[in-house]
Amino acid sequence: MEQFKINDYLTIKLEEYSTNIYVKNQLFRQCRFLMLNIPVEEAGQFVEIDSIDEVADKLGWAYDGQIGVEKVN
Repeated sequence: MEQFKINDYLTIKLEEYSTNIYVKNQLFRQCRFLMLNIPVEEAGQFVEIDSIDEVADKLGWAYDGQIGVEKVN
């Protein structure tokens, strides 16, 4: 395992084949991707989007999933 300590709070570690961020020695787990199902006829709405956060806001994503979409286990 390789690691790089940025400062007293941030460390980056290469673990297996993933780079992980640690804040105060706790793994920082944040959304790394957002799976989208956008119909072709609606794709034009997303041309000017600059970040994953903008897409999440536009589609109504909350911390625990997309608003109005039921989770399937």
